[in-house]
Amino acid sequence: MQAVEQTSSSFEALFAAAVGLEESADSFLDIASEANEESVEMVPEVIQAVPEDDTPPTVGEQYKALWVRYRNALENWASEQCEIRSEERRILNHHRSEYMRAFEDMSGHDVGRTLEKSAIEIRKMLVWSAEKLFAPEGVSLKIDGYEIYERFPTDQDNIDAFDPVAIWSYLEQKYGGDFGEKLAWQQVAKGFKSKFNLDEGEKVVIKNGYIVLDRPVWLDDFDKKYHKKNRLSFGCVESISQSLNVLSEIARWSDRIALSHDLHRLNRTFSDRTYEVQSRAKHPAGHNGEVIIVTYTSRFEFLIRQDFAEQLQVFLGTYLEIEP
Repeated sequence: MQAVEQTSSSFEALFAAAVGLEESADSFLDIASEANEESVEMVPEVIQAVPEDDTPPTVGEQYKALWVRYRNALENWASEQCEIRSEERRILNHHRSEYMRAFEDMSGHDVGRTLEKSAIEIRKMLVWSAEKLFAPEGVSLKIDGYEIYERFPTDQDNIDAFDPVAIWSYLEQKYGGDFGEKLAWQQVAKGFKSKFNLDEGEKVVIKNGYIVLDRPVWLDDFDKKYHKKNRLSFGCVESISQSLNVLSEIARWSDRIALSHDLHRLNRTFSDRTYEVQSRAKHPAGHNGEVIIVTYTSRFEFLIRQDFAEQLQVFLGTYLEIEP
């Protein structure tokens, strides 16, 4: 069947289309009065059952507990180390030398520097955890770490105020719920537009029911010259990997899980340093070739089947309009 090629002016033109309370019932107690034998009714107090709070601790609360334990242990060890060093000085007596020692002092400044480094790492882990927890499953969310670092300093002058709970509460308030998911999808949409050069308005080809998107590639000059191997350069491997990642995430949004997994598999293949580019080699992904990657020594062709391309149109139309 002869391939019919159709070229559009731009990619956008192609995609135009109780807790319940329990009460106990108690019987009345009749008390006989010796004087007038009147019955007195006494109603016992109703006791409300209060359930225990079994809410699991947040990530911030767990890191706060570890931070307190670590700081107490470090300060206790520093004190003990100073006592050990003092004992060593006593042993050496007049023969002691500040340059001859078996043990080191741990000053307050040393403790502060160690705590500062640990606080920095805790802050990084809180941001990393938020990126994983507040993103859709299998999708990356990128949080502006610099803004968090500015808002929650960890230098020695502010170390007493360092609070993982406050950091996590801020991250949860800003990125939790629908906002974090929408932001993640928006980042995927912008990544796709950038990685496939749609910003440059290049023409897109339709061939045999597939949209063709080209990605230029660069071979490693050293491997090509001295080993006669057509291997991708390190920078090119990273670029192709990012292209496959965003395409895989859009496939997940479209509920094409098999396609998403296959694109991840191809990502591992192309990222392997032993992989050699073979001209005109075809790498299908998904059911019946939802995406086919054709490799050349100067470019990779991404063939996107029409039904997936239509979903891609909806995805880009939805999330490229969202502003951060």
